[in-house]
Amino acid sequence: MKTNLSNEAWSPVATVYCNYRSQGRREDGKYVLHDAIPHLCHIELIYTCNEKCIFCYNPERAKLGDLSTIDQLVRSIAVGQIPHVYLIGGEPSLLPVEKLNEYIELLSSSSSVTIVTNGLKRLEGISSKLACFGVPIHGANAKTHEFLNQSPSSFEKTLETIRHYVSESHDVRCIPVLTGYNYDQMYDIIGIAAGLGMESIYIDRYEDGGIGAVNSRGYTLKPTCEQFHIAVGQIVQAKHDFAVFDGRVGFGTAIPYCLDERMITEGITSNCGVGTYFCAINPKGEFRMCNQSQLVFGNVMKESIETIWNKPALDIFRDLSWVGEPCKSCELLPDCTGGCKVDSNCSDRFCIDYAVRGLSKPIAELVTKVKHHQLAEGYPESYRNFRPNRYMKLTTRYLEKFLVTRYQTVKLDEMALEIAQAIINEVLINEHELITRFSELVEVHEIRLFVSKMLQVNALDLIKEMRPVENIRIESVFIEQKLNIETLLQLYDILSKLYPGIEHNCSECCDPDCMGYVWLLKKEAEHLYKRGVPLVQVNCGPTFIHSFPISAQGNPDLSIRYPPCSQLCTDNRRCSIYKDRPLACRLYPLGLETEADGTIVWALHLDCLHIRRLEECSLLPEFECRVQNIINGLSPKLLREIVETYRAVDAISSFPDGENKYKPLQKVSYVKM
Repeated sequence: MKTNLSNEAWSPVATVYCNYRSQGRREDGKYVLHDAIPHLCHIELIYTCNEKCIFCYNPERAKLGDLSTIDQLVRSIAVGQIPHVYLIGGEPSLLPVEKLNEYIELLSSSSSVTIVTNGLKRLEGISSKLACFGVPIHGANAKTHEFLNQSPSSFEKTLETIRHYVSESHDVRCIPVLTGYNYDQMYDIIGIAAGLGMESIYIDRYEDGGIGAVNSRGYTLKPTCEQFHIAVGQIVQAKHDFAVFDGRVGFGTAIPYCLDERMITEGITSNCGVGTYFCAINPKGEFRMCNQSQLVFGNVMKESIETIWNKPALDIFRDLSWVGEPCKSCELLPDCTGGCKVDSNCSDRFCIDYAVRGLSKPIAELVTKVKHHQLAEGYPESYRNFRPNRYMKLTTRYLEKFLVTRYQTVKLDEMALEIAQAIINEVLINEHELITRFSELVEVHEIRLFVSKMLQVNALDLIKEMRPVENIRIESVFIEQKLNIETLLQLYDILSKLYPGIEHNCSECCDPDCMGYVWLLKKEAEHLYKRGVPLVQVNCGPTFIHSFPISAQGNPDLSIRYPPCSQLCTDNRRCSIYKDRPLACRLYPLGLETEADGTIVWALHLDCLHIRRLEECSLLPEFECRVQNIINGLSPKLLREIVETYRAVDAISSFPDGENKYKPLQKVSYVKM
């Protein structure tokens, strides 16, 4: 459908295309990690608006005529299956309800969809598939609210719109902007939101950008540090007083944690997700990491959002090279990332928050006080009946598998995905039946705990609890699914899931890699021989990929102890047989090692960049549990073949010159034939 809003030409403020190339990681190794796709995408449908907020971050209020471009833009995002999508503006309510419902229908099959609106115009007949409305109340009274949005009589209209949406059973989130004019009205604003039956309230601190940056020359929009402290005090008090929100009170935009210790102690810190899980798309389809940033990394109508999200140019933020003091040496940097990263002074790059520039870094005690959201660690004695929540979705097209709920995105491992798929395909689930179905693969404790976690993130609706079951001692331990790996192909598949994203670390590793004796199992040697890969068999024993130089006598020179692999394309450092690479390559950084007493052990190579980064993120213990689960799942026959081949290789070779740093995980145990 083609709808004309205005014949005026749209001439947006110029954006800047980014072709950044990182010069390498920081010395401390800190880097902003990310998944294959962002978890949250803001689509700026139009810049047209029926209010004139003096703090608006949009570059202008130009009007867009033909909506066919927006149709194409939304379709592009829908194909990408981004877990959470916000339809924002400008003002989305100026589009026809039919058009918005068309977008909701298109997106909601894979995404949780929110519309952010000022509430001045009510959307009648909006789809029930909409997850949430975001509506701001900028003041505790009409005077403040209407001063900030420069729209007479808008206060009561907005409140009435909120009442209407709540009466139709829509979730409505309050999203005021904290400025130098309403900082002392936060408690009362939260009280109004509670009285209206709003679902939650998350406050955005004003940041210089767009129209607001121009207006801030004449208005005191930025709250001072003292004003911010007053606002935090009121927010904390309201969080305790208005129990109806059940703690869903806090900040919605990035603010340096060190600005007020109560943000940490009260659990109201926020990180905007730039570069980690958030992106914004303007009405032309231009992809940015932040709504206020001028930097563009591609266009979603020309490239997939996955392709753009994984471009090296995004390292302009992710490599943290832009971070100055006091944030650069702060231990909270990976969590806080310096507060708001973009303002009118650096909209074509990134910078630490204006409020902390020139300050000393926060005291060390604050680091230990940071609170992270904890998932459930227990369950009732009784079995539970539940059903999938209507907003529960599963995204499986990417390397990471996502559980999508109304407000959260959760990554699932292989077994969790299988259980979630079983749940989502049923109308009503009995927990006992679920246990019966999966107890051969997963411990009962873990199944029940998984159900508790699903209930906690609102993926499930609890119907009632069933009969009591025997008391089970609850322990907070990592228990992976039980594996039974019979074939080499099964092992290949499991190893590929063990190392998601390792290729990114391999491409950035400065150590010599893909070198040494690449040994092959019998089936691998037969397959690669048929492919024409040159091989060397030593004394009718183990077979290697032929990477050795040829001696004057025309024979392989096996005295070279560290030859570069012949299958490594040196121009782009890619493996020419990657899909058919042997187990020795697939295992790394896991491998077999021989101790000084001759004992063979499974070990992790600590020099590997992938392992170092797992350790930096405190993910190594869980990774080791997964590795040991794989080792213990190997069938005796497959384990025997692997170890016997390794023994033959080890008998005629040794690790090249230099220290081999590894961590033994467990001794090899098998019956030798």
